[in-house]
Amino acid sequence: MQYCNKCGRPLNDGEVCGCMQSAPQKKKSYTLLFAIGIPVLCLAALAAAVLLLRVITDMSWRSKQGRMADMNKVAEEMTEAADKALQKISSEGGDVSGWNNINSDEDIPISYKFDIGRFHEYFSEYTGSSDKEFFIIAHDGRVEYLAVSDSWSNTADAVGTYPSFDDSPVYFSRDDIKEKVGKGKRLRDVYIEGTRELMDIRYRE
Repeated sequence: MQYCNKCGRPLNDGEVCGCMQSAPQKKKSYTLLFAIGIPVLCLAALAAAVLLLRVITDMSWRSKQGRMADMNKVAEEMTEAADKALQKISSEGGDVSGWNNINSDEDIPISYKFDIGRFHEYFSEYTGSSDKEFFIIAHDGRVEYLAVSDSWSNTADAVGTYPSFDDSPVYFSRDDIKEKVGKGKRLRDVYIEGTRELMDIRYRE
């Protein structure tokens, strides 16, 4: 008579004890794998999201830079049209002397020594972009600075200026200081800075 070495049960010749077959298998533990893997995966996903956001932001800014370069060309064309309009006003006896701040926003109260309605009429004849929002700083009948955009207050709309610097719009300055218009700036922001500079010039004169 044979006996099981494990449980001591009597066995017939050649018989295998059932306790050997039904012994519970030891389960593998994935606790350590989860403890390490999940944080690593989370960090990798976060890093990928940050990288994707930077790429999208960079592409958006590059796209806006391209639109600003295009808008600078519009500003240059509008400057020529504004010069022609002022010259025509002057030839008709209008007083375009001194500093003049001309803009497309009728809600901004500004007095002029010439017929501003006539200026806008002539300006529209000389440019195909008079439907855009803009402001002009002119001195003695010549445009010193012009800024243009599709809106006054939307940061998504590119601002273009004449003059510009390295295809980038700049703020108005008579001191040959070319400060570029930065990200997120609206036409109204550029107008406010230009008006401050103009007031300072008038004070110094």
